[in-house]
Amino acid sequence: MSDEQERPIEPLESADLVEAPEVEGPAPAPRRRNVSRIAGIIVGVLVIAAIVAIAVYAVPMLLRPDPRLLLAETVSRYSSAEYVQTEGTMSFEMELGGQGTSSDVDMQFAWAAPNKVLYKADMGMISTTTVSDGTDMYMSIGMLDAVLKVPAPATLAEMPMEGMGGSLGGGMPAMKIPDARSLIAGDFAPDKLTDIHYGFDRDDEWLGSLEEPRGTWPITVSIADGVDVVMWIDRATRLVKQSAMAFDFDSMMAAMKEADPESEELEELEQAQETVRSMFGDMIMRIVLTENETVINEAPPEGTFNFTPPEGATVIEADDFEEAMEKLMAESMPDLSDLPEPEAPDMTGEQAPEIIAQDMQHNEFRLSSLQGKPTILHILDPEADGAAEALQRLAGARVSHRELQVVAAAVGNDFEAAADLFARAPTGVTGVWLAPAAASKVGRDYGTPYGPVEAPRTIAIDATGQIVADTGESLGSAELTGCLAALGLE
Repeated sequence: MSDEQERPIEPLESADLVEAPEVEGPAPAPRRRNVSRIAGIIVGVLVIAAIVAIAVYAVPMLLRPDPRLLLAETVSRYSSAEYVQTEGTMSFEMELGGQGTSSDVDMQFAWAAPNKVLYKADMGMISTTTVSDGTDMYMSIGMLDAVLKVPAPATLAEMPMEGMGGSLGGGMPAMKIPDARSLIAGDFAPDKLTDIHYGFDRDDEWLGSLEEPRGTWPITVSIADGVDVVMWIDRATRLVKQSAMAFDFDSMMAAMKEADPESEELEELEQAQETVRSMFGDMIMRIVLTENETVINEAPPEGTFNFTPPEGATVIEADDFEEAMEKLMAESMPDLSDLPEPEAPDMTGEQAPEIIAQDMQHNEFRLSSLQGKPTILHILDPEADGAAEALQRLAGARVSHRELQVVAAAVGNDFEAAADLFARAPTGVTGVWLAPAAASKVGRDYGTPYGPVEAPRTIAIDATGQIVADTGESLGSAELTGCLAALGLE
């Protein structure tokens, strides 16, 4: 081997190293891969979130049935069942005259086809229990320590609403509440509905404040003879989890007219509509029914439909519910026939009360609109003896004293009787009709049933609205002369 080959390799000194020139160019590849990886993760998360959102929200929307089919399936679940058991709470809110009140009612319902029923509504001191064992029906009224016993109706639809808790169970005129009873009885049958659609009015502040049960579809149901109801129906079970309705005076009147245009109750309300409106026109009622538990086709515990009257309770037997109620009222109401009639307070020296009545064209009449001239207000029973003669005397006073205003107010349920009397009255007398509800309102202001509008009664009111004479006698010559003298019109 040559010396040149055997020479050891000497290490290079740092000075001998030559630095490579800096080369300008893009960032290193590893950083680019990191950014791409992060962007891919973000996109993946967004895709997964979109898939979840579609699964949670869009798929149920796409798969939900037609709203009419949904309600039909729900009604069928209840009406075709052999057994139904529910427990829930009905919450009431009412606003009237700027004041609000609320209450909660605990409710229990059990049903065995075709006509066995247990229904309980508990609101503290006010509670009712209805039990039908298939042969007899018992209605326990706790406040009166009474039990009504009548033959059991053949079906749930034939059972009286008052026996099922009255308004607590949807018994208010034309107000249909979708509890188990009304769903079984057919109140929500398709032929009784005018419209069904998903959702509800989101602009309604009250509806928007309600907590919606999970896993439900909300639908709004318009009933031919009732007000609109929102129902939250469970998607899986097709059971009603919650329902809500709200109505005011006008919607209640409209619903009653749809339900029974010929009813006497509606006719009386329509006759006194303006007067009643002055008392209840700003009423708003809101109802929420929450079904906490519903069990379908599971037999209730043994003895559920057995009933034993409470100890000491009076059992009233009758052939039907109406007869039983008549007997109950006769036995529970005290005999007041021997009691003297309360006398209305003497109003002399006080300001005349505001009286809101109706003229013969059903227009509103206010007593306060007559201030500025001396006035004689005569309260009368249009069917009483002497009513026509009183109007003749009033008309004579009006002829003798042109500055005098004369008003005759007929108090009673019969508007037609008042209209007939005033049609035969001489000119110069303003005839108005004062419904009992309006008369009672005036009375409540003065602590008596009718107060200053008890018939017969004559009140003389001066130009400032102050009562200067007040008599509870029939309007004879002496009474009329006294009123004129008090007004300075002798």
